[in-house]
Amino acid sequence: MVFSNNYADKKILIMTIQTLNQHLPGKRLSLSDLLKMDKPGIKGRDNTFFVIDKPELELISQSIPRFSEAS
Repeated sequence: MVFSNNYADKKILIMTIQTLNQHLPGKRLSLSDLLKMDKPGIKGRDNTFFVIDKPELELISQSIPRFSEAS
């Protein structure tokens, strides 16, 4: 059985999920915040820094009405 009441099984499952989620951002940033950064990117839970291409962010912002109206 996958989900038994065994404490060790639950602990292994929790550790596995945490390991799989380490690449996820520790903090969610808005598009506005990313556009204000000199070198936009997001820090993962494992302290890996993922750089995001600024021209790509600008392209995305142009396709969102509230950003294109503000420009």
